[in-house]
Amino acid sequence: KHLNRTYLKIFLYSALAIIIIGFGANIYAENYLRKYLVQHVLTNDSIPYHIETGKLSVNILTGSICAKTVSVQSRDTSQSGSNNQVNLQVAEVRISGVSYTKLLFKKSLHISKLNLEKPVLHITNFDTLTSKKDSSALVNLYTLIQGNLKSMQLNSFQIVNGSITVTSRDTADLLVSLSAFNLELTDISADSTLNTSGRRFEMGEMEGNIKSITGHFLKGLYAFNVSSLDISGEDGMLSIDSVSLGPSVEKEKFATKLGYQTDCIQLKLADFKVYSNSFPEILEIGSLILEKIEINEMVLTDYRDKNLPNAQGVKSLPREMLYSFPVKLSIDQILLKKATITYIELANGKSESGSISFSNVKGEITNISNMHPDDTMKINGTGYLMNQAAVSSQLAFPLNGNTFTASVNMGAFDMPILNPMVRNLAPIEIVDGKANSMQMWCAADENAGSGQMTFLYSDLQVNAFAKNESKGKTLMTGMKNFVANELILEKNNPKDEVTRVGKVAYTRNPEKNIINYSWNLIFSGFKSSIGLTEEKTR
Repeated sequence: KHLNRTYLKIFLYSALAIIIIGFGANIYAENYLRKYLVQHVLTNDSIPYHIETGKLSVNILTGSICAKTVSVQSRDTSQSGSNNQVNLQVAEVRISGVSYTKLLFKKSLHISKLNLEKPVLHITNFDTLTSKKDSSALVNLYTLIQGNLKSMQLNSFQIVNGSITVTSRDTADLLVSLSAFNLELTDISADSTLNTSGRRFEMGEMEGNIKSITGHFLKGLYAFNVSSLDISGEDGMLSIDSVSLGPSVEKEKFATKLGYQTDCIQLKLADFKVYSNSFPEILEIGSLILEKIEINEMVLTDYRDKNLPNAQGVKSLPREMLYSFPVKLSIDQILLKKATITYIELANGKSESGSISFSNVKGEITNISNMHPDDTMKINGTGYLMNQAAVSSQLAFPLNGNTFTASVNMGAFDMPILNPMVRNLAPIEIVDGKANSMQMWCAADENAGSGQMTFLYSDLQVNAFAKNESKGKTLMTGMKNFVANELILEKNNPKDEVTRVGKVAYTRNPEKNIINYSWNLIFSGFKSSIGLTEEKTR
């Protein structure tokens, strides 16, 4: 019994000593960490951010550190200051599983978990014109630790119940808001190999979800909403329930608010999925490398008012748009399963708009890239024009120059279905006519395009009228209709068993986009096929 009491005393004194030493070590570690942060971070003017932290606690036995109410703010908060001013507030930063032996003896920081609880991030003065050169110049993680550490390993980085707001210099011009999101990155590492790999850090997998993304841009004239978003690096998939984009004013007032002619887009996507085995590389090297984007349903309406002046400047063709993208981009395939596309146009001097629509559209785009100039981007699509004429098209855009080729095929349809758009493009109205088929091919560059069209039809009959003339029954109208139908237009193709081949020829207006360019190439072939040359139009 005496011996047992002796051992018990030794045990109790030893335990008490360990507790006192541990408690003292924790106090020393907290003071040392606080002093280190003050000297090297909190009062370091060379760091472009002002950092503050509230209560700080350390537990040496569990290798954990906890900091309450951490704030990070850009030092230059003036309106004329640098871009991307940051203001971050974190309710709690918790670090656990720190390996002190590796830190002391190998100068290597190994952490089991790093958690950010309820971070609120505000990015203001956001620069939407950042170039690829600027984005690739960002420092890697090793450059931040190499003065004190040889390497860093973080098994798990988690953000819990975070929110982000991004605005430009003028909040009314750009606002992006992520109301609530969670994110986990695993196996993050940094060492000297980053200096030659071109990566910001090495990473294993990423998992995350966002409840909603909302905002507006273009002087607040466009509003957008993305429903819940889920990303899984392990499954290689990002999924979104729905996406909506549309004007925040009536479409007739949209371009007037801007002061120049432009497309007013209204877009809805449903069941949107992105597949990639390289999601981590988006963060590691800033490259967007995707295997497939799958859109199960899309509704697109494009309205254009041609009574307004064109915007100044040359519109880019697809290759130029890809190479002006601020990050490296490679998408193997975009697959569209079902879409309805409508183009509405108010022609110059007109009071009523015309329209053309495509239903049950299915399409595929392959090789979308600014990383592989030897590839060719291809677009293949099928659908129905005005719910009647079956249409198929193929376009090819070599990524080594501003050229493209296009072929379009159409099945049979009643020609008067074209009136909603034809009335805006030529001084005629189609009264009767049956189209049997159409095949067109053309090649184009940034200046002009040419090709040929074989349009087979019969019994074409039109009414002709001047731009500002009503369609009333007058003697002059009757005379013009007679001239148009009997002397100018060709009623049939083939005629007398001879098939007439129309000429596709159009000189591009560099202030108009690729959609306008393509449509005018097609319409030039239609006009040539029915005998409506430019001279006859005049």
